Amino acid sequence: MEPQQSIFSDGHNHRLFLEFSLNESPNLKTVKAALRALRAQSEVEVVVAFGRKFSRLLEIALPNNFHDFASLESSSGAIAPATQNDLFVWLQGEDSAIFEVSFQLVQALQNSLSIERELNGFDYRESKDLMSFEDGSANPKGSAIQTAALVPEGEAGEGGSIVLTQQWVHKLAKFFALTPHEQSAVIGRDKATNEELSSEDMPNNAHVARTDVDLDGVPTKVWRRSSPYGTPSKHGLYFLSFSCDQRRHQLQLDSMYGLTGDGVSDHILAFSDAVSGSYYFAPSETVLREMLS
Repeated sequence: MEPQQSIFSDGHNHRLFLEFSLNESPNLKTVKAALRALRAQSEVEVVVAFGRKFSRLLEIALPNNFHDFASLESSSGAIAPATQNDLFVWLQGEDSAIFEVSFQLVQALQNSLSIERELNGFDYRESKDLMSFEDGSANPKGSAIQTAALVPEGEAGEGGSIVLTQQWVHKLAKFFALTPHEQSAVIGRDKATNEELSSEDMPNNAHVARTDVDLDGVPTKVWRRSSPYGTPSKHGLYFLSFSCDQRRHQLQLDSMYGLTGDGVSDHILAFSDAVSGSYYFAPSETVLREMLS
């Protein structure tokens, strides 16, 4: 099964993330026509993914045990809220083209789906998060990218990808009040070199330590495509990742929130709040083309 290739596309400085919820009586014919038109244009790269409810409505075969996002709470009271939506659209390209294409899409869908979240992402200082640390350093390389991101051949949903989205709102003033050494300890990487801290220097609540976990003896690699967003008054990270197995996403989240047995939560939760959380399934290009025909 051919995947949606835009999942792996890079080099675009402008991104728009859209999340929609289904209205009471959506017109599936109209929705399909709008998505066909979106995918037919050539100015903007597009990834389309569906929540569990919408996937079933469209008769898209889902990976085994695929589930909606469920809220999480750490022992310190940090919450990852569930704001499960039904349609996710990710656009990459030039800002003017993104606006025109997205405006047309929202207008076409307005009687069937309501827009719940719209965030413009941008590049910040050579792929850094707004906390000034490189984002996605642990991403797989080469052929390992598709292995991490795509449901394997022969499994339900093959060639597709399980998508996790979360909007995080940073407390930058609080984070930057720390010394560079303290900031490095929160993240688990040296701020000056981006090198991962040694095992001796790595706090067990560092972000790297909490997300570097194994599932059945296999590293929980996912394909991260997150992006900074925002203004001087409200800003953060739109976390976006693609995985071959939903359990990889869930284990990393559980580890961050101290729900994996040791009770230790990610120190980064003191400096950034999750305000949304959804799981989607991005079917293969093959399935998507057939479904929209």
